Amino acid sequence: MFTNSMEVSRHARVRFMKTPLFFAILSLAASFVSGAEPPAAAPAPAPERPTQSILLRAVSVTYDIERSLLFYRDILGQEVVEDAPLNPQRSATWLEVSPQAKVRFLVLRGKAEYPGGPITGGRIAFIAIDDPQHPLSGVKLPNHRGVHGDMILPHRVANLDGIVRRLKEAGFEFLFEPRVTPSGLSRNCMVYDPNGHIVELFELK
Repeated sequence: MFTNSMEVSRHARVRFMKTPLFFAILSLAASFVSGAEPPAAAPAPAPERPTQSILLRAVSVTYDIERSLLFYRDILGQEVVEDAPLNPQRSATWLEVSPQAKVRFLVLRGKAEYPGGPITGGRIAFIAIDDPQHPLSGVKLPNHRGVHGDMILPHRVANLDGIVRRLKEAGFEFLFEPRVTPSGLSRNCMVYDPNGHIVELFELK
């Protein structure tokens, strides 16, 4: 019985000595005896970064920045938080401008106090072009109802009726004047901004 157990144990050792694990242990032991560095483990692959995206602002190209400021800054009460010149030669890689053009980048920020606390919304920015040599500088695109590729810019406002009155006095064109929305929770209207974009103005009831 004892002899059979020893025989079984010997056969088990022989089988183990033929396995890859045995040779790996043997190689590691030899490296320690010789003083050689053990083989480095393969680096673990870096985890893939998660995809993220957030809209910072809507940017509108305009040849009439003063009327755009009248609409957004003076009537809607937004604040200019950035106004910086752009290099016309560099801008020409993505704008239709001549080297003599003056190009500005402006960002406006809206902020308001509503029931529940202050709200800071998205921002609108402008690429303002002053380029007398450009053939489009004197062309005003006609206002039209939304078609493929157009953007509609919704704004939550306070004092909707006062804003509408000032927009009318400044000559801005409305698609429709204030009316109660189908939900009954707000009133809204739609108006063209100076660059032909449809702007929705809505106020909670």
